Amino acid sequence: MTPASIGVVFFVIMIVLIFLKVPVFLSMLMCSVAGMLFVVKPAMLLTQFTQGPFSTAASYTYALLPLFAFMGVLLDKTGIAEGTFTATQKWLGGRRGGMLSTVVVANTIFGACSGNPTAGCVVFSRMALPSLDREGYDRSNALACIATSASLSSLIPPSTCILICCMLTDLSISRGLMSGLGGGILLTILLLICIKITALLTDKIPPAEKQKISWSERLKSLRLLIPILVLFLIIIVGAYAGFFTATVGGAIGAACVTIYAVFFKRMKLKDVFMCAVESIVLNSNMFALLLAGTMFGRFVTLTRLPDMLIGLISRLNAPSVVIFSLVVLFYFVAGAIMDIVSCMLITVPIIYPIMISMGFDPYAILIFLVVMINLGSISPPIGMGVFVSAQAVGVDPKVIFKGIWPYCLVNIACAYLIAYVPQIVNFLPNILS
Repeated sequence: MTPASIGVVFFVIMIVLIFLKVPVFLSMLMCSVAGMLFVVKPAMLLTQFTQGPFSTAASYTYALLPLFAFMGVLLDKTGIAEGTFTATQKWLGGRRGGMLSTVVVANTIFGACSGNPTAGCVVFSRMALPSLDREGYDRSNALACIATSASLSSLIPPSTCILICCMLTDLSISRGLMSGLGGGILLTILLLICIKITALLTDKIPPAEKQKISWSERLKSLRLLIPILVLFLIIIVGAYAGFFTATVGGAIGAACVTIYAVFFKRMKLKDVFMCAVESIVLNSNMFALLLAGTMFGRFVTLTRLPDMLIGLISRLNAPSVVIFSLVVLFYFVAGAIMDIVSCMLITVPIIYPIMISMGFDPYAILIFLVVMINLGSISPPIGMGVFVSAQAVGVDPKVIFKGIWPYCLVNIACAYLIAYVPQIVNFLPNILS
């Protein structure tokens, strides 16, 4: 068997193991070890498994990931997230679908400091659902909108998903994060359009609220946005002014929110410590997956599987849009069997070279992959974003999956636009550079 064939065989074995409920990180590690035994000598295998896990565990960038989660938890506990939601509601409320539009825009602003879609799911499911129920919104559609808009944290910098994908593809983290801003703005606009169309074509969105909001109330509400906007400016301006690297943004943001919590909100150190514990729990399974994903990526590289797939695609002579559509379909199915981080670590090293070989822009494909991974987080039957939202408010995930399909289509439309109109994601980085 050729090395590429061995790569295919063990990739299939890994998927089968995942279907059999074997933990994802164990499936990746076992297939990496067994597969490398067929590709390299035992001494080389020992070298790979000595250096790979150490270099990953000792990575300065990976050490910052829990800090992004810590920052997101503190944004919730200090009331910054609630203030963002309230201020947005003052501006977008009073119209049909205004509450759902508030959820989307507030998640966009929240994502500018959180970088963690899980935090967005938990915070806005608990915060927004009571108001949505009170106004008569269809619960299935409302929770589906919350779960989908929480994924904006994966696109708006600082984003942990973009950070990991940049490391997997050797792209600039700073440019990748700013490319995500264009993708996040596009997805926000598409979600707002989806809400408007849903209001026009269905009865899932009630008539506009009768309460009138004065301009003085709207202007006063802007002060609630000051903490989160200041935090965003510190992270983004500081990174691009050269005061610190983009990867340190999470640490700087976490430090700033901690200072705000202790000295301005008078939060007890005990409560700050509990926020740290909660963020550790949110990230408890990530490092095992990162270590296993690193080794599986090395195995895939050794087998030259991406090169084989690129050659196979070039011989098909199929239009790029056909192959692109197959990749979209692949991610929709992949999201049904694995979580976000696993999907990212397993597929990006294989899919990214294929898309680049077809002539797509590297940073457009980077953001396309993040959007597709987000699609997996809401696609049935095991979209993790849906399960997180369902658990946060104690509902059956089937209720959310029932209303998720329009938002799946929104993500797919966003992916096509980003890939075929790369200026959407490259506009801001080109200006800043």
